[in-house]
Amino acid sequence: MNIAKTHLLGCQLTLFGSAVTFGLFPTNSRHDGLAVAELMESVMLSAEIKGWQIGAVVTDNAGQCGRARRILALRWPKVIFLICFAHDINNLVKAVLRSAFREVTAQASEAVNCLNASSSKWLHRARNAMIRTYGSHRALMPMCETRWNSMQGCFASLLRARSALEVFAVMNHDEDNYPAALKVLDNPQFWVSLREAEMVVRPLCFASYKLQADENTLADVITCFRDIFDGFVTCEQRDTLVPTIEKRWNACEQPLIMLALFLHPDHLSEARALPCTDVSGLDNMCTFATFYYQKLIGGDPVTLRGEIHDWMRGRFVSGSLSNFSSCSLPPLAAFWRFTRDCRPDAFLPHLAMVIFSVAVNTATCERYFSELALIHTAKRNRMSPEKARKISVVRKLVRDRDGKESPNKADMSPDKRIVNPSEPEKLVGFGTPNRIRSDPQCASPIGPQPNQHPEAESSPTFELSDTDVEESNDHFIEGEDPIGSWEEVLEGLIDSDDDSSGDDSPAMTFVEEDGNVETTSRDGYPPFPNRNDKDFPQEAALHGLRGRKATLEELFMLAVPRSTL
Repeated sequence: MNIAKTHLLGCQLTLFGSAVTFGLFPTNSRHDGLAVAELMESVMLSAEIKGWQIGAVVTDNAGQCGRARRILALRWPKVIFLICFAHDINNLVKAVLRSAFREVTAQASEAVNCLNASSSKWLHRARNAMIRTYGSHRALMPMCETRWNSMQGCFASLLRARSALEVFAVMNHDEDNYPAALKVLDNPQFWVSLREAEMVVRPLCFASYKLQADENTLADVITCFRDIFDGFVTCEQRDTLVPTIEKRWNACEQPLIMLALFLHPDHLSEARALPCTDVSGLDNMCTFATFYYQKLIGGDPVTLRGEIHDWMRGRFVSGSLSNFSSCSLPPLAAFWRFTRDCRPDAFLPHLAMVIFSVAVNTATCERYFSELALIHTAKRNRMSPEKARKISVVRKLVRDRDGKESPNKADMSPDKRIVNPSEPEKLVGFGTPNRIRSDPQCASPIGPQPNQHPEAESSPTFELSDTDVEESNDHFIEGEDPIGSWEEVLEGLIDSDDDSSGDDSPAMTFVEEDGNVETTSRDGYPPFPNRNDKDFPQEAALHGLRGRKATLEELFMLAVPRSTL
């Protein structure tokens, strides 16, 4: 990040949702993956000297960061190196914008902008149609130039007023000055496409909101992948979209993520019902648990297999997360701390606490840099990064003091940030066929949903009002093309799985046998060179046990609905 014309590497330490800024470290003129790896290693060594135990390192998925992770993975074999999964969602959004939904997205944006821009005429008439139809008018949410997840709110705000907007279009489309952008409102195909687009975008937005929270774990990652897969597999563009989500999932260290799913109390019954694949099933979980215990903690967990068996049969410990909702720690951490105290000689609680302490995003660090950028304005361009950092500390103390009076929208539950697309009950007899029924909790599924999970069938949503849309309107400037802006920004994101940003270096591979931890340490590797050495060793791919794979289709395309399991 550039602060005061100085490029900085920001480092934050997190544990169970609590984050502390470790420091801001200036970089040199090199920004290749090797230079990033060298700086990251120096920061990690500094943290260890100060007594911190490093279990995982999370970066975004840019090319140089990807190479840095692969280099450090060989030098730090007992540390997990992950991408920011919230950042990874952006790569899926690129695929959606490239699909046939590009046209309906543009049409929806133009229609909402046209109505909101004509508050004295067309919006007034549209609101009158809503009042006659539902008894009150519904807010229309524009797309925000800087927030692609505003797509869902835009789509849902149109869908929830569909009948009234169709009546409005029929009553006004013959007028000479009727805007061209509103002609789609009486086109049935537009509403069909919009409904399908909303179903696809909703799990993406939910995952984006959810994965930005500090309390997320690796178990939340796989549930987000599953929900996005559900949305993609039931749409007409499945042949284009499903391979994109499968590609993202294939790039993950699946055994670690699946182990987190099986160790999460709220997902245990669901995990047990999964079909047996290379990354699921009792025997695989015992193997994964033994491997990661040796890798992350060390030692020989002789009774761990039996503990995993008891855990999966529900006999390891009693209690649920709801019993720990009022603890000082997050419920998941408190649950496993309780389990550790109940079973002090067991290995499983120690492994679970290590796995669930792993952060899965860099959103807090990115928000920190955004705050520094706000502090370092043009009028204060002589301010040093250190002074900006200290001011941010003061601001944080003030926010913590006034936190009850000023809740942060970023801390809201994702359920409350997804707009309900269901139409309310009508006051009049006319209507449109196959409309979405009103439901206070969720949006009804569209058409048959074979093998669909309840999460996709009933996503929690909230009701949108005029006050809810004011903030979005403040960020929208008339005449801007938010879709074009999103595409420009998203295209600028370099994905390390697709492009290494000039860091195409030969990779040193290593293969471990299943159940054995690689013994190579960073001490066995040469020091970092003064140049971008293309031959510097790095991890090419995950091999052995860590490289086991299963597709989302194999895991979640169940023969029976999950609700019956």
